[in-house]
Formats: sequence, C-alpha cells, structure tokens
Amino acid sequence: RHPVATVVALELDQPALSIRPIALSPVGDGLTLRRPAKASNVYRGYRDFGLDKAVDGDEDTRWATDEDVTHCWLEVDLGRPHSFDRALIDEWVAAGPRIRSFEIQIRRSEEWVTAHRGGAAGRRREVSFGPVTAHIVRLHIEGTNGPSVDEFQVFAPRSGR
Repeated sequence: RHPVATVVALELDQPALSIRPIALSPVGDGLTLRRPAKASNVYRGYRDFGLDKAVDGDEDTRWATDEDVTHCWLEVDLGRPHSFDRALIDEWVAAGPRIRSFEIQIRRSEEWVTAHRGGAAGRRREVSFGPVTAHIVRLHIEGTNGPSVDEFQVFAPRSGR
C-alpha cells in the first residue's frame, strides 16, 4: 500500500480479451436474472431461443416465439416474494419491432393482476410503476409476427427514495 497510489496486479489464466463482459443493467440488479421461467411458446422449440434467454443477463441471446404468434407470455419465478417498482423490456428489433403492447402482471392467489400496462416496447424500454410484491411475475405481450425479447428484468425499489 502506498498513500498516493496503490498498484494491484491481476493475473489471469487466459487472455483478458477472451473473457466475456458481464452485462449490467443501468437500473440495477434484476430480480428475474437467471431465475426459473415458463413461456407460452418458444420458436420451433429450439433451445437457442428458449425462455431462459430472456432472463440470462446476456443481450446477445433472446427468447423468440413462432412467426404466427401474436399473444404470448413469459412467467418468472422470483424464488420468494420480492418488492419491485421498475422493469426493463429489451425487445429484439433487428427484423423490426413486433411488440404492440405489453403488461407486467403479478400473481395474487390464482389471479393475474396488472402492475403496469404499456404500448410498444422497443430497445431497452424501462418502465416505473407503484411498488408491488410478488413471488411470480409475468410479461404478457400482444404483438405481430412472433415477438422476441432479449431481456426482461424487474428491479427492487431503490433505497433512499
């Protein structure tokens, strides 16, 4: 240690450029990150477009639905009840936007309750809403030509508000 500048050497077992960067959200750590999920449809049943791709923290992967799907949902088990008041929906738009509207829903008993309703999603759409607490959250989508999502995350309220 030196009072002016402390130097730290980091030794790696591989070239630094071969290490994939960790995807971070500008709004914090997502509660849905790598959590178990279910979906109404997966593009042709292919694992490469599986529902886990929407909650893996990797913007280079995506959950996709079949071309003829217009209504779909992605449901995520948070493991236990969590409070959240923000969400990120990162729509895959390389072939054009396909999400016309969406709802973020929470399960209360056996009923789905809407926490937020929005229009088109687009790239990195961040939304805020009144705080809700849920064990299971669902992204319900109405769209065209097989909606596809790079990431879906919900976030705990920021402390100190």
